[in-house]
Amino acid sequence: MKKNLGFFFIPLAAIGSLTLPHWLHPHRATPQAAIVVEAPANAPLVATGQAVAAGVRGRLWQLYVVPGQRVRQGEVLAKMASTLPTQGTAPAALGFEYVVAPADGTIAATVAETGAYLVATETVLLFQPTE
Repeated sequence: MKKNLGFFFIPLAAIGSLTLPHWLHPHRATPQAAIVVEAPANAPLVATGQAVAAGVRGRLWQLYVVPGQRVRQGEVLAKMASTLPTQGTAPAALGFEYVVAPADGTIAATVAETGAYLVATETVLLFQPTE
């Protein structure tokens, strides 16, 4: 029984270790498509607010907030996954960084989607500080 399980899990681990680096670092950029939507005359066309950047290059692993949600300064808004630097022939390690609220306020809109590959300066969400 243990041999049978070993024959299953060893190839599965090998496939996973080969796939993870390709998932974290895509080789080509995905094309961005524009969607045109007709809005009523009284609705705002663009969400305004302070842009909150990713802060690190990597994948947007998880968003913890939704538009309209009130947050406090230092509250975790999103989780970013990035590869850590390695030495020699060591395999790439996965590290997590957190995007936090710069001040008390409200989430105006989420710009990036979960799973998107972002650079450090790219906007994750729009934040409206409380006055």
